[in-house]
Amino acid sequence: MTLAYMEQLDREHISLNEASDILGCDPQKLRDQLDLDDELPVDMRKIRFPHVKIGNRQRIMRIGFIRWVRGETLTPDLPKEDGDAV
Repeated sequence: MTLAYMEQLDREHISLNEASDILGCDPQKLRDQLDLDDELPVDMRKIRFPHVKIGNRQRIMRIGFIRWVRGETLTPDLPKEDGDAV
């Protein structure tokens, strides 16, 4: 699968296998990293594309994943250390 093909899909979510195809990694490694990241505060996560775990399956939001691969910002700016909004 290519990113251009993924952009043409008519569905909200993609599978871990499809995402790992684009990233060139093992689907199990991606699954493990998503599980680890879900236990961390948002600002400490390595993977920041939107995903959801339903039962024992992970689903990834297609548009968010595409934006993440392109390097676009997905998360709002985090508050400064003194608590003021950015």
